Amino acid sequence: MVYCSFLIPVFRGERYITEVITSCLNQNDPDIEVLVSIDSDDDESFNLAKDFKDPRLKIFRGEGRKGMLGNYQFLIENAQGQWISIVGQDDGVLPFAVCELRRISLENSSHEIVVSRRAYANWPSSSKPAEKYRFIYPLDLRKCRIKSASRFLNMAMSGYREYSEGPQLYTGSFVCRKLILRIASLQGGNFFIYPIPDVSSSVSLLSNTSSYIYSPLPLFWIGTSESSTGVAIDALIDARGSMESEQFLKESFLGSGSEEMSSIPGRGVFTSFSWYIFEAYELLRRCEMFRSKLKFLLALAALQIENPQQWREAKRESSLKINDLRDIKFLDGCVVSLLKINLRFFRKMRSLNRHVTAIWLKLNGRLYLERQDSGSELTFQGISSKIDLNYSKLR
Repeated sequence: MVYCSFLIPVFRGERYITEVITSCLNQNDPDIEVLVSIDSDDDESFNLAKDFKDPRLKIFRGEGRKGMLGNYQFLIENAQGQWISIVGQDDGVLPFAVCELRRISLENSSHEIVVSRRAYANWPSSSKPAEKYRFIYPLDLRKCRIKSASRFLNMAMSGYREYSEGPQLYTGSFVCRKLILRIASLQGGNFFIYPIPDVSSSVSLLSNTSSYIYSPLPLFWIGTSESSTGVAIDALIDARGSMESEQFLKESFLGSGSEEMSSIPGRGVFTSFSWYIFEAYELLRRCEMFRSKLKFLLALAALQIENPQQWREAKRESSLKINDLRDIKFLDGCVVSLLKINLRFFRKMRSLNRHVTAIWLKLNGRLYLERQDSGSELTFQGISSKIDLNYSKLR
């Protein structure tokens, strides 16, 4: 058994696949495997992936669309690593990631999840407005911390944390294969129970473990491009109500020839980190929607803060899917308003704390920023190598 499996699900990712495969193979610890599953017959990614001549790389391409969930599940079933991470097709892995994983897991042998802080890369092809910086990396070498899984889950559903900052089977986390198999056996053989796989994995992992390890040092970089899942969901919600959008959602997540989805992300109306994880939690627990009144009110407050424009537009729609959200008593409405005030204050203070940390890292020469207008020819791999060199010196 290899030590670590990097799994790369690909759908029309030819612009980024060379970078992400290179970042996975260029690990300082060679005891890895890299599995690439291409979920499209007309994707040039297959030919680009074949250019790599490395026995640790395995490439799969089947007939017909598996969909996002099917592609993720297929990769998990074929992985042999003791540790697993699914890496987005426009994301990347730092060269010292597996070495850090070994060190952290040896020091914390009873834990089965390692989560790292996030670093960011903005691809020029991103359909979102250009960020000020093309690459952001904090070289933070403080000690790893043990965090409570249940506390993070509650905070994520309440809007005080984004689920992507915690455990998930996606870029940013390493998860023991044994834990994944154990959770799947408890969920009727399915590791994913909610249409958005990273959200689904987050809820399942947080619900089936007591704690996890958090590394302040980023081990991955998160890419922003037009191929991200969030962009696809935003496009779906903007076109809500049309048969075309329903079909797009079905094929994107479940693949061709699949049955209707039992749960539509964001109820087909909203894009909301907190609401997604709330829906996934309700689905996992097989509860009636809104059975937990406090969790519902917290998620509702977070949803109105995260997407006020979508909320207002949805309230004006005649064919609402949110009647049960609006049908709350006056007292509950007051509670939601108070929660929103508290949540806004918390987010402001958290933002201030992040800026203070960033200034401290910058003054110590450990915050790497590359502006969009810098004219630098460095690729993301070149920047990763530069960070790796400085990391080695500091260690």
